[in-house]
Amino acid sequence: MGTQWSDAAIMRSNGYTVTTSLHYDALFPMLALNRFDYFPRGLYEVWNEAEVHRDEGLRIEKNIMLYYPAPFYFFVNKKDVALAERIERGLKMAQEDGSFDRLLLSFPWFVRGMQEQKNSKRKLFVLDGPAAQP
Repeated sequence: MGTQWSDAAIMRSNGYTVTTSLHYDALFPMLALNRFDYFPRGLYEVWNEAEVHRDEGLRIEKNIMLYYPAPFYFFVNKKDVALAERIERGLKMAQEDGSFDRLLLSFPWFVRGMQEQKNSKRKLFVLDGPAAQP
């Protein structure tokens, strides 16, 4: 996983051994060279990445799925309160009028991920998410 990814800390706190790289693009050849056994990807990421890296001899695992909460954040300058409030207001408006879902569902790889959540052939491993910040 990426060295600074919160996912790496989540995996470690759940007892997994984690191999990291400073560079995202290095992770795919590292996996192909057996530096680690698997590379967990988000359901909205894996299908597109599998296509991009199709010539590297990698495949999507078909029998398991990991789940842990992984929120998305928007970072703005702490002095730009108005921008932060505008982003939050815009996202809430998009959720309320349905345009948020329409946007996500316009991406085939996102739709595929949503469908895969219903795949009853996969064993689901539920991991603890990030600890609450003090």
